[in-house]
Amino acid sequence: INLGRQSLRLRLSAWGYRLTTLVHPTAYVSPMASLGAGTFIGPMSVVEPGAEIEKNVAVWSSAMLGHDVKTGTESRIASAGALGGYSSVGLRSFLGLGVTVSNDVNVGERVFVGANSLVTKNCPSDSVLLSNSARQVRLNSKDYDEYLNRDDRN
Repeated sequence: INLGRQSLRLRLSAWGYRLTTLVHPTAYVSPMASLGAGTFIGPMSVVEPGAEIEKNVAVWSSAMLGHDVKTGTESRIASAGALGGYSSVGLRSFLGLGVTVSNDVNVGERVFVGANSLVTKNCPSDSVLLSNSARQVRLNSKDYDEYLNRDDRN
């Protein structure tokens, strides 16, 4: 199964249901990339060689994941997002519409990056990045976990 609501998907997975990996026919995934169970790759997206996409990751339309990128379990890359080569995104992180992560930059766990942000420096876990220069604002991880598990989000 592969459902939009993350909290439901996690519950079903815990109950033993098998997660499927879905790749849109217009997306390109290199044969040298690896995709975990429950991953969704949206229309017109590109996953380059050496990329390692963990389980239950959503890569929405027109996103580009460069060579040797690593994404953590349950992370989300929104439409038109771009991750440069050798960059990484941690567990349960969310990159908004049009976010760009430069080459060799590490985004920590449970990080929220707002739309159209440019991330040029490593950022720690449990933080929020906003604006073109990706200004950092701390966020308590408990609040972020509650945000991720809200039932009104997909």
